Amino acid sequence: MVDRQAAFGDERRVTYRLDVREAGLWSEAARRTVALRRVAAGAVLHPASPNPFNPSTTIRFRLDAPATVTLSVYDLSGRLVRRLAGGGILAAGDHAVPWNGRDGSGRALASGTYFVERRVRGVGLAAAGAPLTRNIRVTLLT
Repeated sequence: MVDRQAAFGDERRVTYRLDVREAGLWSEAARRTVALRRVAAGAVLHPASPNPFNPSTTIRFRLDAPATVTLSVYDLSGRLVRRLAGGGILAAGDHAVPWNGRDGSGRALASGTYFVERRVRGVGLAAAGAPLTRNIRVTLLT
């Protein structure tokens, strides 16, 4: 049962309480408070598929409204190896961007772990215009 709720800015705390009845008497068995943070609405980054991959994978994401999107691939040292989407405005809806495991010059990359970063501007974000950034990890097998 929900014992109480409180909101603090973008965070909401909910306390759950478990009561048990033993020999006709109710008593509190456990209590747990969790913090729920509001997530900016409008942009979802799905896991890459397939992952691990060879020779290519697809990065899927959804936009609830038109937005400026940048999709970049980084190696483990943080070096940009490929830009898959260059900051153009994309329509609302589901999007799928393939990646063939090659760098920006078309050279095949070595087996390993890479990070795909998706930056979105203009979807349910603060007035300051800070981008909404999400990352997923992909593994290339050559």
